[in-house]
Amino acid sequence: MEISQLLGEKGQKLVNDIQRNLAAAGKNATGDTARSLKFSIEQNGSVTRFVLTGRPFFNVVQTGRRPTPEKKPSREMIDRITAWVKAKNIDLSAVWGIATKIQQEGTKLWQEGGRTDIINPAVDEFINSAARDILANEAEEFKIKIQDMKWQ
Repeated sequence: MEISQLLGEKGQKLVNDIQRNLAAAGKNATGDTARSLKFSIEQNGSVTRFVLTGRPFFNVVQTGRRPTPEKKPSREMIDRITAWVKAKNIDLSAVWGIATKIQQEGTKLWQEGGRTDIINPAVDEFINSAARDILANEAEEFKIKIQDMKWQ
């Protein structure tokens, strides 16, 4: 099996696992973050590169957001909080208060030190599984090449 095909299969499992972890952790109010996850496989000569992307600041689902009291909430932040508030059926008048509180204190998740059960286990499984399968694949190809050699 080609490395890019193997990474494609493993990559789809990685995306699915992170999406499942988001849902299990209750971090899927609008679904936008989960739907933003995509992967690509880039080939540059003999180098194959796997790239996982998501919406900006995707990692805050695991780390939380630190305070930035010197700044005012951005339009993008207000828009995202508005979507979250609507998904949670919270009164829209709370948006500005939530945004400014996050700016001042950071999110509760950040205050509590973050979590490690959304992205990390899925990435660890991806790395270990891909490495194991790539090594097995390369070993099989090496074995075939040795068998096909003509000994003189």
